[in-house]
Formats: sequence, structure tokens, C-alpha cells
Amino acid sequence: MTPRRFIRWKCFWFGILVLGFLGWSSRISGRFTTALVVPPGVSIVRLERTTYLSWGGTATQAGFKHEKHLFTPAELEQHWSAGALKFVKVHDAVSIPLVALLWAAFFAWRWRRQRKLTETNG
Repeated sequence: MTPRRFIRWKCFWFGILVLGFLGWSSRISGRFTTALVVPPGVSIVRLERTTYLSWGGTATQAGFKHEKHLFTPAELEQHWSAGALKFVKVHDAVSIPLVALLWAAFFAWRWRRQRKLTETNG
């Protein structure tokens, strides 16, 4: 029995969806700022094609209340440093190729595994 074509694998389409979302969010973050605050003290901000991830504080310490805030990247880094928050800055030029590389590695591993299983059974 021959294995299904890769185009019918869910992991293929999930990878396409994730890469499409990353590309779309990269394009949008050049014009808009998006912030997500998760209650235990994690803040994720998309600003000028860069993702900022902070942890170890509250939303108020991160500078987010119920009103809107407009930060430049330098102001955001300065604000979070002053609040003693730990944060990581990842540019899209790093994150998108990294996700694509990991997805391609998983995809290649799965393809080899499927081929080996069909040769053994077949």
C-alpha cells in the first residue's frame, strides 16, 4: 500500500496555516501595534515587525491598562526595563525562518518515517 501524498497530511496544512499567519502578522505589525496580556503576568506585543514577550510582572507593570497605549520600540523596552520585567525581543527575520525550518525538519522526518513503514510492510 502506498502512503498518502503529503498534500493530504494535516501537518502540511497546519504548517502552511502557521506560516501564513506569521507572514500576515508581520505585514500588519508594520502598521499597527497588537498587545495580548495573559493573566498570570505574560505580555506579548507585536510592534514594528518585532515580537516582544515579557513575563514576571502584572499587566499594569507591563504598561497595559484598559486605555490604549502607543509605544515606540525604544519606549517599550525602557518601560519594561524600568519595571524590572524580564523580556525577550525576536525580530520577524528570525522567527519566520526558524518556524519554517522546524516545520520542514518535522515534515522531512515524517516523510522518511512513512516511506520506511511502507517499505517494511510492503
